[in-house]
Amino acid sequence: MMRKLFPGRFSTIKALSIVFIGLSLISRIILLCYSAGSMSFNLWELFKSFSVGFFFDLVALSYFMLPFLLFTLIIPPVVAKTKFYKTLVWI
Repeated sequence: MMRKLFPGRFSTIKALSIVFIGLSLISRIILLCYSAGSMSFNLWELFKSFSVGFFFDLVALSYFMLPFLLFTLIIPPVVAKTKFYKTLVWI
């Protein structure tokens, strides 16, 4: 199932990116619920805050994933298919 969703060498990067953005969105919604008493529920304000948060999450994700992406680009495809590499990547 996972091979069908994320084929190729960069499948780990895609999966971790989706998890990171998903957890960031969930934490932002939880924090919104905690601060519901002191915030106005204007639709435009909510959109702005979630948009800015999404932008900051993308920046944080790029800093987090850049070393892993460079490592994946440097490793030749022959090495990327070995069991040792796959174990190393998923750790």
